[in-house]
Amino acid sequence: LMDGLLMDGVLDDNNLPRAETLAGDELQPGSRTMAGRWPAPGFIGVVPEEILCRMDRDAFLDLTEEHGFRITDIIELGMEMDLFWKKMEPAMENHLLANGKVPGTLGIVFFQEAWMPPINETLELIGTLRKLAGRDAPFVVMLTGKPEPGNLFTKVSGQDYAVWKKKLSVLGDAWLSIETMIID
Repeated sequence: LMDGLLMDGVLDDNNLPRAETLAGDELQPGSRTMAGRWPAPGFIGVVPEEILCRMDRDAFLDLTEEHGFRITDIIELGMEMDLFWKKMEPAMENHLLANGKVPGTLGIVFFQEAWMPPINETLELIGTLRKLAGRDAPFVVMLTGKPEPGNLFTKVSGQDYAVWKKKLSVLGDAWLSIETMIID
C-alpha cells in the first residue's frame, strides 16, 4: 500500500503535507498548527534523549515556534521510564495549574526521528500521554528525518511519513496531529 502511495505520487518526498490530523484534514498554513485550533498557551515537548543531547536548545525552540508551538517545558524521553514520568507528571500538573485547569490548555508535542519505525512501546506511550492530557488537548507528533553531520533536523522521507501515519492511525485519535519539522 505505501509503495503504491509513493509510486502514485500521493506521498512522495516532495509533496508531504506539512501538517494534518489523522482524520485526514490537511491543516493550511496560518491555521495549520494546533495552537490555532485549541487554546493551548504553551506546549510540553517530549524529546528523545538521542535528540536532546545533540540539539542546540535555542535553535530548537526557534524552529518549534516557526511551527506555532511555544515549548514551555522539555522533558527527556530515555530508557528510564520511571525518570521520564517523575518529570512528566509534575510538568503536566504545573502546566494545567498555571492555566486554571482549562481543558485544552495542556498541549504536547512528541518529537520523533521518522526513520526509526514506530514500535508498540512508542504507540502505547503516545496513547497514555493522550489520555492524561485529555481528548481536547492539542497533541502533535513532530517528525524529523535522519540526522546528518552538522544537521540534526532534516527532511522526512515520504515512505517514513506514510509508515508513521499508518501506525498512528491505529490509536483511533482523529485529532492527533502529525507534522514534519523540516520542509524544503
